[in-house]
Amino acid sequence: MRFVLLPLLATTLLADEWTVFRIGPFEAITQNEQKSARAVLNHVEQLRHTLGQALGQPELKSRWPIRLTVGGKVTTDLVIDRDAYTATIAKNTPVPDQWNRALAGIFLNDSVARMPEKFERGLIEFFSTLNVEGVRVIGGAAPPRPSLDWARVDLLMVSDKYRGRLRTLLFNLQKGNAPEPSYKNAFERTEAEIETEAKAWLAAGNFPTTSLNAKPIAPDRDFLARPWNPLKKTESAMDAFDRGDYAAAVRIKPDWPAAKVKLAESASEADKIRLLREAATEAQRNPDYWRLLAETLAASREYGESYKAWGAAERAARDDAERAKMRTARLALENAKLDFEDAERQRKKDEAARDLERVKNDSLRSIRMAEAKANESLAGGDSGGESVKPVPWWDDPKNERTATGDLERVECAQGRMTLVLRDTAKKLSRITLPSDSSRLKLRGQEGTTLVCGPLPKPLPLKVVYAVPPKPSAGVLGEASSIEFVQK
Repeated sequence: MRFVLLPLLATTLLADEWTVFRIGPFEAITQNEQKSARAVLNHVEQLRHTLGQALGQPELKSRWPIRLTVGGKVTTDLVIDRDAYTATIAKNTPVPDQWNRALAGIFLNDSVARMPEKFERGLIEFFSTLNVEGVRVIGGAAPPRPSLDWARVDLLMVSDKYRGRLRTLLFNLQKGNAPEPSYKNAFERTEAEIETEAKAWLAAGNFPTTSLNAKPIAPDRDFLARPWNPLKKTESAMDAFDRGDYAAAVRIKPDWPAAKVKLAESASEADKIRLLREAATEAQRNPDYWRLLAETLAASREYGESYKAWGAAERAARDDAERAKMRTARLALENAKLDFEDAERQRKKDEAARDLERVKNDSLRSIRMAEAKANESLAGGDSGGESVKPVPWWDDPKNERTATGDLERVECAQGRMTLVLRDTAKKLSRITLPSDSSRLKLRGQEGTTLVCGPLPKPLPLKVVYAVPPKPSAGVLGEASSIEFVQK
């Protein structure tokens, strides 16, 4: 519903001074009925306070301001219009039950995680008949047609047996805890036992009232009058939303989930996730927003976060059927998450295998190049400008010796490769490799290759070598076999 100020009415409004009283989300505006406005503001603030106490929530919030005009000729229902809830009440008129009911619903929807529907309906009905007389707040008056939902809350709020303990139950239910332990924790009773007592309470038809813990308010002192201009125009987030300018709507009203969800439709992936996460968190009772966030996160393969969002969607579900759908989707996501993790492990394993194969091939290529260069030098090729004298091969088995130690490096000079070993006595020994690699036997560690330069880690070897008739200084001989030793 939209209200339009007609030109005649606008002239009348300017003729007299308007004032506004504010507290929390409430604004009470009036021309000449300041006392009545303060009384209305005291009533609605006491409702917010006492409902918050019952819920274990000290400061209930409304997403939109609640603007009440006091002193009109008629009393109207609470409606949303141009970025505020609005209503009009005639002067010296008690706040109607429908206002109490509407306000309780607003605070539940905007401030509290979803609870079982029977308690939400019961709380709204219980606070619909709230009576406020100054600093005295009376609850428990029966509505015109008392229901079991109302009687359940009335029993737990009014009876001497349970008074003050309902907040413990509701706080646990808001956290998503299971009903049975929540009932036990609050009342030392099972849910079934409380249901039996609530039915008996309703059937008895004897409904006493009780004083609730009021907020200490002195309306004349705490509600200060300030000037109010009813013709002042402000930029409207709802108008921006209606014309499709969702970015402007979010700028004007940064905590409006509906505008963020619409803006996310055309946003980048990162901004989309951010906007949907904010919207779902701000509208914690909306399972559709949590579902949309969960699906978006899953599409981005953020399975852990998506799993959490599905859990929040399940807790926000409106009924058991919707809750079951959310639970099924969450379990299906767990399977997709496991499949993805298995695929990621296999992908990393395949990448590691390819990297190892590449390293092996590179090492083998380096050895072949060194062998080719050595062969070329021995055959009279280029050797840095020096002629290399061939070393005679000694093939007498009687002159073979064995050396063991850790291979520290491979030296490559003048076309030859030489192993440098350090034995247990820390003594260094050098053994050359034959220029023809086919004359060298390797045992013990397939795939190991020898590359010129120091080794990153010493390699234990057992080398059989032939001692030539004329040993070279510092060289034991030429290797005929190499065995890689396992430590």
